[in-house]
Amino acid sequence: MDNEKIQNYLLSNGKYLPMNEIGLLASKMQLIEDEILIFRIFSVRFWNPITFTLLYWLCPGFSLIDRFFIRSILSGILKSIFMPLVILILSIDFSTTTIITSLLGTIGGSILILLSWTIYLIWIIIDGFTINRRVRNYNLTQINRLIGSLI
Repeated sequence: MDNEKIQNYLLSNGKYLPMNEIGLLASKMQLIEDEILIFRIFSVRFWNPITFTLLYWLCPGFSLIDRFFIRSILSGILKSIFMPLVILILSIDFSTTTIITSLLGTIGGSILILLSWTIYLIWIIIDGFTINRRVRNYNLTQINRLIGSLI
């Protein structure tokens, strides 16, 4: 592939990719000779990191499903299903004086619930600040997979 096509492609799609990986991606793209393969690379659609960031901060429900979009399934399940379920179980268990309150007492149970909520909220806030980078890395992985299968 000639340098002009590569540069035009990277100029128009560089905003969707990590800046420190664009040079390596350009060198990989130069190894491709076939025009049909080049067309397949040019037809790759990327997720927009800015759209993800805005959705994350403006739509509260999106923070529960963002990881599924970038194919991080295990951490998506952990974040959207497991952690709220654990917090719910702790809250129900705490309110019905059973195992946790008998082991930790009333104050210990309250601290455990507060600690669980705090960890979960910190996780959501950190994800809000790192979603841009994660979407860019997902886009890079997507195009690297395609280039790797073509070379």
